[in-house]
Amino acid sequence: MCESERETIEKNVMSLKSIHTFSLLVFIADRVPSRLLRLVESVHSQIYPHWELVIIAPSAFQKSQILDKCLQKDDRIRVFSPKDLGTVYSLLPLSVEYARGDYLGFLGSEDCLSESALYEMARELERSPSLKLVYSDEDFVDESGNRCCPVFKPDWSPELFLSKNYLGDLTIYQRKRLLDVSGSENWRPSAARFDVNLGFVRGLDPSQIGHIPKILYHSNLSMKPTGRALAKGPCPGKFQPTVEGLKILQAHLDRNRIPADAEFGAGGSSYRIRYPLPANPKVSIIMPSACKLHLLKPCVDSLLSRTSSPDFEIFLVVNEIRYAVPEQAEYLHGIGADPRVKVLVYGDQPFNYAKLNNWGVNQTDSPFLCLLNDDTEVVSPGWLSEMVSLAGREGVGAVGAKLHYPNGRIQHGGVVLGRKGGFHAFRFFPSDAEGYMGRLYSVCNYSAVTGACLVVRRDLYERVGGLDEEAFPVAFNDIDFCLKLIDLGYRNVWTPYAELIHKESVTRGLDDTPEKEERFQKEFEIFKGRWEIMMEDDPLYNPNLSVISEDFSLTFPPRKRASCLGTNDFSGESAERIHNNKDSNSGRQE
Repeated sequence: MCESERETIEKNVMSLKSIHTFSLLVFIADRVPSRLLRLVESVHSQIYPHWELVIIAPSAFQKSQILDKCLQKDDRIRVFSPKDLGTVYSLLPLSVEYARGDYLGFLGSEDCLSESALYEMARELERSPSLKLVYSDEDFVDESGNRCCPVFKPDWSPELFLSKNYLGDLTIYQRKRLLDVSGSENWRPSAARFDVNLGFVRGLDPSQIGHIPKILYHSNLSMKPTGRALAKGPCPGKFQPTVEGLKILQAHLDRNRIPADAEFGAGGSSYRIRYPLPANPKVSIIMPSACKLHLLKPCVDSLLSRTSSPDFEIFLVVNEIRYAVPEQAEYLHGIGADPRVKVLVYGDQPFNYAKLNNWGVNQTDSPFLCLLNDDTEVVSPGWLSEMVSLAGREGVGAVGAKLHYPNGRIQHGGVVLGRKGGFHAFRFFPSDAEGYMGRLYSVCNYSAVTGACLVVRRDLYERVGGLDEEAFPVAFNDIDFCLKLIDLGYRNVWTPYAELIHKESVTRGLDDTPEKEERFQKEFEIFKGRWEIMMEDDPLYNPNLSVISEDFSLTFPPRKRASCLGTNDFSGESAERIHNNKDSNSGRQE
């Protein structure tokens, strides 16, 4: 950080109206690490002055020269040595009571803070006084002192949090609430933090959980399990699941009487929670079709033969002109004999995908709906049960699936909003790729999911008014639908455990004629007028990540958050600086 930036922050600190004191707790169990001094120095260098550092260590370490040097730094640094140290995190309630601040954080003994970290936390609390918890982005420092592996996180994502404890190391908690939820059993420290986080966020409104999309914490890379490197992603070991963590997650479910089973997820990079199906899980699959039999037949066959869920029905929505083609008419008559398949015929009219889905929905009465393209094929037998079990959860809106191209590569890993409307996350990634932060193996939240395979409760579909057939007859209707659900207070979920093949745009064709391009542009302008703020700042996609590429690669300068537009912000560190490990004021503007 240059001197002018530091001076700007110092002036901003003086203008803060709310003064919060941060208690930073460091647990030391079996040795005093040599790098503790580096941590202490990073705390001592904080531009924000209202803090205390509490080092919890056995009394036998009181004579340590390293601890002695730490205490000489500042009288805001204290050592807390209980008589019976036990397992350090079993002392969590006692340590929280010992602290004096109104907000607390836990630091690794060999990590360090950005010098603006506590200022950023204080400023966020002043902007949003109702916040109970705030977390930041972070990175790693290797043994040579080089910064690497930035972890750029989304805003609060409940499903991603249950898949992995992604909040990370610089998480600030309201002390009053923390006193009510602390009390871990004898788990390892990293797992105990998961226990604390699970209890702390339980019952919080999303508006009470804040995220600062800046790197404010630097982990010691040599102290973290790193595992296999991810392409353009953070070290996977940062959020690796553990046996202790799995036990904690299951205990959390049991304690809160959530009838679900926790297990290790696919690829071993996340946790998975299997929720039970709702009492009435019946699903109506709505499938508009142009009756291209080389696509439709394998689609329907796979639904009927590979779907393990027993309670579903398929509604084929077809134009009456399809019966003028003998081969198509023969197929429709034949498939309609299966009690699970119903053919809905509409009069010849201009193609309107949204209208066809809405009309099809109105012919059904199931409590769950599945919008499905006729150019898909089932891969995982439990796909529908997985999506319905998630769609039936409280607060969940639309649920999307993991879709593959016929060659196996990823076609849809969730929808990220951007200046062109939106893009499919991780498109063209290999089928076994983990994705950034392991998201391709994690149930997580996105602002939208594709309507090529989307499950939602009927009552929510009707409450939103279905797909907007007037504004978006062909494009953007699915994204618009998902964003309306968010406006109503619901969250959209993507799951990797519902896998299908999708040949993409075969149902409606490509926008490759002047007429189609004109129609697409018209729909885009309407979409932009309705959702421009979300397009500029997707809360579930970090502003340090590119909206040009679909691979979660870094961008510079970072996009302005919608809540910060018009401000002059010199603090924090950008993706470009971390990527190059040096200050830089040049880069690609999106």
